[in-house]
Amino acid sequence: FSDVPSYQEYTGAFRVDPAKRYYFFAKDNAGNMTLPVETTMVPAQSLQAARTQLTLFPNESTKLEFAALPEGSFVNGFHITSSDPKVASVDQKGVITALSNGQTTIEAAADGLPTVSCSVTVQSQAEITISAAGDVTMGEDVGMSPSNSFSTVYSMYGASHFFDNVRSIFSADDITFVNLEGTLTDRGERENKQFAFRGSPSYTDILTDGSVEAVTLANNHSRDYGEVSLEDTQKYLTEAGIDYCIGDRVVIREQGGVRVALIGIYVLDEGAAREAQVRSTIENAQEQGADIIVIAFHWGSENSYVPDSVQQSLAHVAIDCGAHLVVGHHPHVLQGIEEYNGKYIVYSLGNFCFGGNSNPSDKDTMIFQQTFRVEAGGNITGTSIHIVPCSISSETGWNNYQPTPAVGDEEIRIREKIREMSQTLGTQLGDDVF
Repeated sequence: FSDVPSYQEYTGAFRVDPAKRYYFFAKDNAGNMTLPVETTMVPAQSLQAARTQLTLFPNESTKLEFAALPEGSFVNGFHITSSDPKVASVDQKGVITALSNGQTTIEAAADGLPTVSCSVTVQSQAEITISAAGDVTMGEDVGMSPSNSFSTVYSMYGASHFFDNVRSIFSADDITFVNLEGTLTDRGERENKQFAFRGSPSYTDILTDGSVEAVTLANNHSRDYGEVSLEDTQKYLTEAGIDYCIGDRVVIREQGGVRVALIGIYVLDEGAAREAQVRSTIENAQEQGADIIVIAFHWGSENSYVPDSVQQSLAHVAIDCGAHLVVGHHPHVLQGIEEYNGKYIVYSLGNFCFGGNSNPSDKDTMIFQQTFRVEAGGNITGTSIHIVPCSISSETGWNNYQPTPAVGDEEIRIREKIREMSQTLGTQLGDDVF
C-alpha cells in the first residue's frame, strides 16, 4: 500500500475526520487481503451512471461506470441488475455483454439510495447520421462596427438566437460537425493580419444550445490571438463537452455502437504536401477501430466556386486511403459535390454562422447530411445523403448570424446552384437528395 500516505489499524470505533481519506480492506485468516477501498466516510446521497443510453451489437461488451455522490462517499449493498438478461447481461463490476436484439435496462441500487438506470439497445445494424456545415465564427474582428456585430447580436438575443432555425435538424442527427473559424479567449495579442476573430469563451453555449457536437480547428484563424488563444479555445470547448480535431489530433466519437473518426487538416500553406498527413491520420483512425472516417480540409481559394487541382487530389487520396466522407472549408462560398468511388466529397460548405462579415454578398450555404448503415464488425451496408439549402441569415438585407433553411423560390435557386456545380464535377444530384 505504498500509495497510502499513512496506515493505522483500528480495532474499535473511531472519530471520523472529514478532511481525511480512509482505506478499507478485508483480510482472511491466511493473510490474504483485498485491494483497499478509498472513502471519506461520508454517506452517499445519490448514485450516478456515466451513461443513460447505450447501443451495442450482439456479442459486444462494454463497462458502464457508476459513481457515488458526493465524490468519495460510501454506499452499502451496492448491486447492478439487468431487466432482461436475455438481451444483455451485467456483472457486479458493470461489464455489460450484449446477447440478442432487443432492449433492457441496467439498474444500479444501494441501501437507502434512489436507483439509477441506463437503457441498453442491442441491434444487429445501426444507422448513424452526420450533419456537416460550414464556417462558424462566433465573434468578430476589432475593425467591425459594433452596431451589427456578432457580439452585439449576442447581447441582444442570447445564445439561443444563432442556431434557432436549424436546431431541430441538428438535434435529430447523431453528430453535427462544423468549422470553428476564430478564437474563444480573452487573452493574447492580435496577430498582424487583415482579419483576426475573437469571441467570448461563453460563446460555447451557442454550440451546445444548437446541438453541435464537434468542430474542426484546422484553419487559418485558430491562432488569431497567438498560441494562447488556440489553447484557450481548446480548453473552453473541452469544458463544454464539444470535441475538436486539428492536425494530428483525431477525434473518435462512439455513437450507437459505431466509432466515428473526425479529422481536420489545414492545407493552405503546404498544398499537396499535406498528403502524408492525410495518410497518417486516416491510418491512426483505422488503428483506433474507426468504422466511419470523416475528414475536413481547410483548402481552396476564397470566393472561388470551383475546386482546384490540390483539393481534388487530396480528396481522392483521402477516400482511396479509407475516408468515408470528405468536406471542405475556406472559400466562404459553396462549391460542388463529387461522388468518387462511391463516397462523397463536399468541396466547400461556405459560411454558416459567420460573424466575420456583417453583410456578405453571397449568403448561400447548406447542411450536408449523410446516413450510414453499419453492421456489427463495422461493415457499412449502405448510405444515403440529404442536402438542406440554407441562407446564413434569416434577414435578406444583412447578416443576423442566424442560418436558416431556404424555402420557396430561394430553396429552388440554391438547390439548382448546388446541382449545377456538382454536374461540372461529373455528379448528378437527383431531387430525392434535397
